[in-house]
Amino acid sequence: MLAMPVIVLLIVRGQHLWGGWLFGLAAATDILDGAVARLTGSTTRVGQYLDPIADKVLMAGVYLALGYIGSIPWWFVIMIFARDIALLVASAIAMHVSTYNDYTPTIWGKLSTLFQIMTAIAMLAANAYGLEFFHLLGRVLLIVSTVATAWSAVHYTWRGVTYFTRRRLQTHSGPTC
Repeated sequence: MLAMPVIVLLIVRGQHLWGGWLFGLAAATDILDGAVARLTGSTTRVGQYLDPIADKVLMAGVYLALGYIGSIPWWFVIMIFARDIALLVASAIAMHVSTYNDYTPTIWGKLSTLFQIMTAIAMLAANAYGLEFFHLLGRVLLIVSTVATAWSAVHYTWRGVTYFTRRRLQTHSGPTC
């Protein structure tokens, strides 16, 4: 999270190579940190809450910067923000009205994030190197990221609706006379 302002500044100033490498390093250390925590059983409740927040702050900064310089279409930036805000609002409501506490990311959420990271790296590489390969890769990954982000939003919505539907059926299916 501390690297985000530096990465954003590098991208906005046109230093895409350095911004890309620093973003890639931040993403890699986040993945490594999560893997080590799971393997050693050292995950904590605080870490489970703070890690996704740090990830979202980093991704938000990078995508705002990429949108600002015109490398990523604004509709995609808005889509990412809309999905994340919807998840935050739904989670806050669930916390307020129920005992629901399973906020672990699903495989679809993780894949969505992975494709978003890959898209950002490809776009930064396209900007840094100017190679058509990276431009094409970035465009393909943008499509894949769009589908993955939309699908993860649908899946999280389905998971929440299913939970509350089951909960409601359980509370209203008491003994009949």
